[in-house]
Amino acid sequence: MMPLLSIWKEEFLLIFKDPATLVVMVVAVQFYSLFYPMPYGREVITKVPVAVVDLDRTPLSRELTRMIDATEEVSVTSVPRTRGEAQRLFMDRTVYGVVVIPQDFERKVWRQDQATVSLYADAGYFMLNRQVSGGVRTAAGTLSAGVEIKRLQAVGQSPAEAMTTRNPLQVVSTALGNPAGGYLAYIVPAVFTLILQQTLLIGIIMISGAPGRCKASMTGRDGVVSTVLAKSMAYLPLYLVHAIYYLFVAPSFYGFRHEGDALAVFLFVVPFFLSVIFLGLGLASLSPDREAPMLAVVFGSLPLLFLSGFSWPQEAFPSWLRAISWLMPTTAAIDGLLRINQLGAGLKYVANNWMMLWILVLLYFPVACWGELRIRRRSV
Repeated sequence: MMPLLSIWKEEFLLIFKDPATLVVMVVAVQFYSLFYPMPYGREVITKVPVAVVDLDRTPLSRELTRMIDATEEVSVTSVPRTRGEAQRLFMDRTVYGVVVIPQDFERKVWRQDQATVSLYADAGYFMLNRQVSGGVRTAAGTLSAGVEIKRLQAVGQSPAEAMTTRNPLQVVSTALGNPAGGYLAYIVPAVFTLILQQTLLIGIIMISGAPGRCKASMTGRDGVVSTVLAKSMAYLPLYLVHAIYYLFVAPSFYGFRHEGDALAVFLFVVPFFLSVIFLGLGLASLSPDREAPMLAVVFGSLPLLFLSGFSWPQEAFPSWLRAISWLMPTTAAIDGLLRINQLGAGLKYVANNWMMLWILVLLYFPVACWGELRIRRRSV
């Protein structure tokens, strides 16, 4: 046991003795948790500037313009007289949407003809397009409802009857996991999980080539399996602490939901971290130069984020790409942790993800042992 404790102690102390590893596995983890969410602090984009081209210039068209400006999503910052002027404002990025109210708008509405309002929104920015489209549709729908209710009251219905006739079916929508519909609560929890994986992988790779590593421990006669387990136990406690901070403390600080049971989270992240550790120990053996495997991990971060399926559903992936994505721990971890921590799901509801992580533990443990053998042979 003493040699194994020595290996565990050396591995753990190297995290703090090697400056580069300390930056990655401790400083960077804290830095990302503070820096990354900052741009999304407003959660929801509000008052996106739009232009309204009022070709009708009637009381009803002016009322529609005021209603558009009153929505939370958009703000009417310009009322150009022509489409050409509105197009120049759009191309200059002065506005991100253009609403065109046609001639005869009021006359068609009161004659009960179909009146059309044209909306041109910048679909190159999905969030801006959603806000502009949502705001204008809300204003137009409210105006349309008001006109219809006035017609029904004119034929003898009471205000309550007119409201029921106009809207006989009411849908009550509840956003689960992200009640505010904010971008912060959508993207940050998924990226936090990726940060934990990538910093752990990079840190393990850097420690394998750290100048302070004792050559005797790399070439010793201790069993390979025991050595791999001793090294793993050096990383696991540190990242369990990081997980507590990322999954409970940081969400409370930034104000997005964390409904997960602490025991369920703990049971879920243990196989996640073990699979990442074993994968990292295997990757560390691929090159005597610790920079080369590290760069491969860094450049793979963005593809891994997209492959996890949080930004685009995995059901829409090609089958071969979906199969490859499940070889990375983040695919199962991001989906499972989002459901546990934001939806309050119990471990039984993410059993498939949990079992997948344990399968990856069994898959990458031999890889870690193979990596340990390679490092020993290279150090002889």
